[in-house]
Amino acid sequence: MSTDTTPCRYVDGVRVPLSPAELAAFDAERAPRPPTAAQLRAAAADARWRRETGGITVSGISVHTDDRSKMMIMGARIQAVADPGFVTQWKGADGQFIALDAATITALSAAVLAHVDACFAREGEVLAAIDAGTVTTLAAIEQAFADVTAPWG
Repeated sequence: MSTDTTPCRYVDGVRVPLSPAELAAFDAERAPRPPTAAQLRAAAADARWRRETGGITVSGISVHTDDRSKMMIMGARIQAVADPGFVTQWKGADGQFIALDAATITALSAAVLAHVDACFAREGEVLAAIDAGTVTTLAAIEQAFADVTAPWG
């Protein structure tokens, strides 16, 4: 039994190394394929979701931005608008509790909304770039979402 791993073919039971042309064709078949537009679009949606729900810091307060947290923030904002004297204990993404007054809750919810809007706006930009053929790699998508507040493209 041979331990040689050189690509080969067998002719009449005899092991024959591939010619340079055959080897090039063999390597081309094994080469990783670039992602399709559909794969890039799915990767952009995933990158947007990870950035959107990954949390932010607002005026030194570490804030969860997952869907449940966004609903809780909106509920607190509704109460803050109804009662300007409203104060609540809030648990930040860092595990620390902080008393939030109505004005802070309103500012925090506005910052979360701006963050979510920026994430979706960036996804739209990336999808347009995929369609235009200017974004062709997964790395380019990750780079686009590294900082959704910075200009891109």
